[in-house]
Amino acid sequence: MATSNPTIYATDEYLDLAVKKFDRLLAPLTTFTYMPLQGTQIAKSTVSVGLVQNQLSASIFTGTYEVSSTTDEVDQVAVNLQHAHKAFFWPQLGADINPLAVIESTLHTNAQGLGNFVFQLACAPIVSGSVSASIFTSANGFRNAISGSTNTNFDLSAVKTVAKTLASQSALVSECNLIIPQDYGVNVIPTSNAFGTYVGSAFTDGVISGYMGMNYFPVTYPVDASGTVKGFGAHQTAAVCITGIPPCPGMDQYLRYEIIELPTLKGCKVAYREWVQLGTGAHYGDFELLIGSAAANTDGAVIIY
Repeated sequence: MATSNPTIYATDEYLDLAVKKFDRLLAPLTTFTYMPLQGTQIAKSTVSVGLVQNQLSASIFTGTYEVSSTTDEVDQVAVNLQHAHKAFFWPQLGADINPLAVIESTLHTNAQGLGNFVFQLACAPIVSGSVSASIFTSANGFRNAISGSTNTNFDLSAVKTVAKTLASQSALVSECNLIIPQDYGVNVIPTSNAFGTYVGSAFTDGVISGYMGMNYFPVTYPVDASGTVKGFGAHQTAAVCITGIPPCPGMDQYLRYEIIELPTLKGCKVAYREWVQLGTGAHYGDFELLIGSAAANTDGAVIIY
C-alpha cells in the first residue's frame, strides 16, 4: 500500500495535538456510565452491561448475606457498537506554505470532526425523540424536560429547575452533569452582587466549573444532530456509553498505525492509520473508534429544548 520511502505526516508531536483535541471534545462522556472495552471488538456487535438500578437500603446485620433478587435487580443494558471514523486526504506539502502548519491544521480539523460526531452518537439515546408545543417525548422513555429554551432566555432559574428535577429522582446533584452550548452558559453567569458567594464557588481559576453543584461541560456543537434539543442535565445512570478500538487487518501495510489513549477519559482510545494509495500516490489519514450508548435510567436526565 505504501510507496517507496514515503513521508509519515502524523509524527508523535502532531498526534499529541490530536490527543488534546479529542480529550477536550470527549471529556463530557463522563456524563454517562462510561465503560471502555479491552482489546479490539467487531463493529455492530452488542455488548451487555450490568447496571444496578434498584438497590437495597442499608440494614442491621441479622446473620445472612443473601440478597433478594426481586428487590436488588441488575438490569442488563444492551449496547450496540458502531464503527465511527473520519478519513481525510493529506494535502500536498509545497514550499510556499509552512508544512508544519498544514499538518497541524489537518489533524486538528479532522480530530474535531470525529470528536463532535462521536459525542452526538453518545447523546442520541437521551435526545432522540419528538418535540411538540408542550412536551418532549423521547423514544427511549425520557420525559423530564424544559421547553422554550433559547440562548437568550436560558437563565439561572432554568438551571435550578434542572438541578431540582434531578434531585427529586434521588440523584446526588454533585454527580450530575450539565451539557449546554457555551452561549447558553454565558447567560447563566450572575451579574448581581447578591450572588457573590455563588460566583466565587462556581469559578475555578477564572473558569466556570459548575452550576448548582452540577459539573458543567460547555459544548460548541449541537448535542442533537437535528438541532432540536439544545442540551441536558443528567446523572451517570441515565445512559451507558462504551468505546473501543476496531480490529486493523493488514496493519503492517500502513505507513503508520497508532492507538492513542486520552488522559482525561480514562481508558478511551482512538486509532490513527496513515497510508499512500498505490497507483495514485494520494496520501490519506483516518481516525477511528468504536462507540455505543444506550438509555438506562430514564428518570436520570432532564432535556433542554
